[in-house]
Amino acid sequence: MKRIIKRYLCLMMAALFIISLCPSNKAYASGKMVCPKHVYGCYKPGGYSSVTIYIDNAPKGKISSVKVSNKKVVELSSAYISEYKSTYTKKPKGYKGYGNRSASIYLRVKKAGTTKVTYKIGGVTKTTTVHISKFTKPLTSLTITGAEGGANLANKINWNYSGNLELKNAISSNSVIKFKCKKGWKVTSVSFDCEGGMRKSYSNSKKGIKSYKLGKLEEGKNYSLNISLSDKHGVYESVYVRIQNVKDTPVVY
Repeated sequence: MKRIIKRYLCLMMAALFIISLCPSNKAYASGKMVCPKHVYGCYKPGGYSSVTIYIDNAPKGKISSVKVSNKKVVELSSAYISEYKSTYTKKPKGYKGYGNRSASIYLRVKKAGTTKVTYKIGGVTKTTTVHISKFTKPLTSLTITGAEGGANLANKINWNYSGNLELKNAISSNSVIKFKCKKGWKVTSVSFDCEGGMRKSYSNSKKGIKSYKLGKLEEGKNYSLNISLSDKHGVYESVYVRIQNVKDTPVVY
């Protein structure tokens, strides 16, 4: 009898533990609106840059009365609310599902500076301070084994929009890409592709990435790299690297 009672108590405790791990449906429905007090971006002279005010758990209705205190720094591009809900082919009995409604205010950056953006959402007026700094190159050094004799390629990156770097004839039996970032910046992820073949990626947003093993770079194959960077405020930049090891076929007329 004692063994039966003991087994019953164990089953009850296990059931209670599982229930405690299940997410509450009410949490999705009753979440409070979250508006950022500060957002950060950068200004690229001669290029295009933007910054977004993202509002989570937005109430029903529209975003209205968007006003920028200093229009020399940013200007309103667009503002809208988006919504998603869980869908099922056969909804589990008693399960209410979940969803979220968010709002986004897109701002075009015009120059470095600070401005306040006020907006009305759900009948409530909110204010976010936007900080725009002048763009500085986040990478001080970038090398790829087999590319241009291992030279520093950071100064060859075109930063007008997102970073772009074109390379040719990068051959190596065991290539490694290495990074050195400006203070406050770090590489958070790297993805590496061979056209029509291998694909791999690695991310480490907490500590950052200082080097990544690419492997073999062969003649007759093209490769591409996508590198993501962020600073302490969450300002994001990316670099696309294309390695062309396939010789262009001359056009015969």
